[in-house]
Amino acid sequence: MVNVEELRAQIAGANLAIRAMEAELDEDRHWNSQHLLPLVDRLARLITRANDLALIRELIPDRQRPAISRIRSQQTSISQLAARISQARSFTGSSDFPGSEAQRLTELKRLDELSRTLVRLAVGSGQWAAGDGR
Repeated sequence: MVNVEELRAQIAGANLAIRAMEAELDEDRHWNSQHLLPLVDRLARLITRANDLALIRELIPDRQRPAISRIRSQQTSISQLAARISQARSFTGSSDFPGSEAQRLTELKRLDELSRTLVRLAVGSGQWAAGDGR
């Protein structure tokens, strides 16, 4: 049996975590792989948690389900992360990059890996995003 009140609280917590990530990604700062890697890792955990909560929500009887919030879509976070990775890639490829050529290539390789990871996460997030996800 699913504890509806606990599920509501967990979904509210997950939605808050998603909004917090969106706010962090809105910050005007210098983005690089060192800053982005923890955010991509956090997004992966949020997507896993959201998928789990969505499955549990589906166990609730149809008549009770409308009273339980949906999990917020990750699409905004995914788009924001993609934009920040692109921003970091542009900076790394510019003459403003302060490192050596070897450091530039290493950073570009890390950013490429983050992009590939983000694509995998975007595909995975579609499994639970229903409706507008809000």
